Amino acid sequence: MKSISKTRNMSPYKERLIAAVMILAGSLARLVYVLNTSVYERTHDAGYYSSLTDGIVNPGHLGYIEYFAKFGHMPDFDPFSQFSYFHPPVHHFLASLVVRFSVFCGSSVDAAFENVQFLTLFYSVCSMILAYLILKEVPSRESCGASVLLPLFIWCAHPGTVYMAATVNNDMMTVMMEFFVILFFLRWIRTGGRHYLYLTALFLGLGMLVKISIVILAFPVGLVMLLRRKGNFRPYLVFFFLSVPLGLSFTVRNFLRFHQKPGISSATPDSFLYMGNLPLSVRLGIPSSLGLDYPFHSVYAKDSTNVWVILFKTSLFGEIRPDVTEVSLFLLRALYLIAIVLGLLFALFSLLMNLKAILVKQRAGKGRDERDVSIVLLGGYFIFMAAYVAFVIKYPYTCSCDFRYVTATLLFGLTGLKQVLSAAGKRRS
Repeated sequence: MKSISKTRNMSPYKERLIAAVMILAGSLARLVYVLNTSVYERTHDAGYYSSLTDGIVNPGHLGYIEYFAKFGHMPDFDPFSQFSYFHPPVHHFLASLVVRFSVFCGSSVDAAFENVQFLTLFYSVCSMILAYLILKEVPSRESCGASVLLPLFIWCAHPGTVYMAATVNNDMMTVMMEFFVILFFLRWIRTGGRHYLYLTALFLGLGMLVKISIVILAFPVGLVMLLRRKGNFRPYLVFFFLSVPLGLSFTVRNFLRFHQKPGISSATPDSFLYMGNLPLSVRLGIPSSLGLDYPFHSVYAKDSTNVWVILFKTSLFGEIRPDVTEVSLFLLRALYLIAIVLGLLFALFSLLMNLKAILVKQRAGKGRDERDVSIVLLGGYFIFMAAYVAFVIKYPYTCSCDFRYVTATLLFGLTGLKQVLSAAGKRRS
């Protein structure tokens, strides 16, 4: 696997140029969206802020950011006693620095909190660049430029990734950190460079201080590390001590100081979001209706009973419920249906292409690098979806089904698309 994504029909320079144009266009689209979206619009668990001088502890992600900006230290109370404070602190601390710097430069408090969106915009731009680099790491015998550029275009243009650029919570930084972990680990597989393994460990540990759910990437990473183990275990020990103490520090702190285990503070069964009274077959089975009549997600459990329908609706439209014309509604219904078909196709592509690489290379006794990349991609897809299902079972609320919890699976599916396009290009050549 010496060269990745070489192309017969397009020079590497032209491919990089087109990719750069796509990323620039995606960045400008996100910037326009951010400039026209307040911190309270189309966001999740925002809470609110009041003032940097009033001594009040406010709830939500905005309140958490405000706490750092106001008091300058970690919360000294049980983080589960205040909404959204159970999250690890890295994103909220960085956002508080933006707030403090903005105020120092003369901005009002309102403008300072709006400026936090430029931080999440930065995460989103980085995620587009990382998506391109990850696609380049996916092995292929021969690759036309479209096999990289089409998946990249879908990532850059996907509404779900645009929305997250303006949210002040930690979701966009989580995606960025997940992509860093995946990229560095795939490069370690390809090159064997220990610095890539150590960077994987560092970003895995730091990522767990953004959102603890990033830990699930440790499963496919750990499996490949076991398959590639050699006599010298020193690099693996360094990996352990770089990632584990750092990643678990917030969890251990909460357990020692407040006797709290990892988890979230959620609504109660009397909430209008609660869907736990429905059978699992209704919530997680094949939906009886796709909800095409109104392709937007209603947060009310009485109107949203199937996890998969909520997943696809929120992937495109978030949790907005706009008033639209009949013509617009027709077009958005078509877009929603196309998204379902393509999403299922991309998942199928990823499953088939990666299973083929794993099984064929294993039987042939060669192509270990391609096998291990496929283990990461397929294992990552599976573990994300398994964790998602476990999450919506444990926390049976409509808000738990949102696409933002599994945004990275879009990229896993797009790597399957890249592999299919590469195989098709090879057959045509």
